[in-house]
Parts: sequence; structure tokens; C-alpha cells
Amino acid sequence: MKLPNEFTLKYDKEKIDSTCQRIGSEITDWIRKTDESKEVIVIPVLRGGVFFFTDLVRKIDESIEVAPVRTWAYSRTDSGEGVLNSDVKIHYNDMNPAGRRILLVDDICDSGSTLEALSAYFLNIGATEVRSAALIKRELGNDKFQPDYVGFSYSGKEWFVGYGMNSKDSFRNLPDIYLIEGTGSK
Repeated sequence: MKLPNEFTLKYDKEKIDSTCQRIGSEITDWIRKTDESKEVIVIPVLRGGVFFFTDLVRKIDESIEVAPVRTWAYSRTDSGEGVLNSDVKIHYNDMNPAGRRILLVDDICDSGSTLEALSAYFLNIGATEVRSAALIKRELGNDKFQPDYVGFSYSGKEWFVGYGMNSKDSFRNLPDIYLIEGTGSK
């Protein structure tokens, strides 16, 4: 596949795989430290988080329950640039989190608004514990939320693409993660 010139490789698929293995081992340890008989509900944040989720859950050495959730934290401007909304919209089906432990899985944690809103939401409706995993944590300096499990930390403002993250709804299916040079100037 021909990539645009502004795409610069940041994390290749081998590095992503070894990171999923590390995080999967950490999550397995967390699951095993409790005596609860109910499986942990692992919730991929759709759409981007499904790529990381798929690789991550195969590295968890305990049985889990899966229940996807869809969120909307960004809107698209007329120019196609993503803009953070003031609130996060949440939609899920057929899951009762009451009395259960939850693991949220997302591709990237920028401001933390999505994971923070989901954590508060599931705790508010009865989850006993909510943890989160993000493949990339963007370090902004004014972070309001820190995921429990982080694959990579990044302090730049450039947008990412590939491995679930998109550029104007394209290139989600790239196996590696790229930076898009010239983006994220806000």
C-alpha cells in the first residue's frame, strides 16, 4: 500500500506485539489476584480500540467476557480535523456491569476524557472496579486521567494513524503506527 509522504513510522508491528504481551501479562496478574468468580468484562472502545483489543485479549491468560462500547469524544470540522467535544457520548448493549470488574481498552488516551467518562459511568452503575489500558498515552502535561496499563508514552502533538487510528477515516488497517507530520498544532 502506498502511504502519503507525511506518514513517518513510529511503532512497528513487532514492537506493538511485544507491548501487547507485556500488558497482557500485567492484566493476567491483576485478574488472578482476586477471588471473584465472575469473569472480568473487557470492553473495547470502538472503533479504533478494537485493533489493540484483539491482540491484547489473546495475551491474557484467563477467561474474560467481551462487551464493546461505542463513544464519541471528537467531532470533525469542515476541514476534516478532529475537535474534542465538551462531553463524551456512550453507547453499549446487553451488559450488566453491576458487581463486576471492568477493563476498558482503547487505542490512545489523549486528554483522558473518554476513559475518565467511561470509568465514572461504569462505577456509577455498579461496577466494583474499573481499570483501563491504552496502547498510547499522549503526555500533555495537563492530563486528567492516567490509564492503569500503557503501552507507549508520547509527548508530541502529531496525530497517529494505523492499527485502528485513522486519517480522515482512512488507513485504520495499517499493521504499524505512523505519525502524521504537520498535524496536531493545537
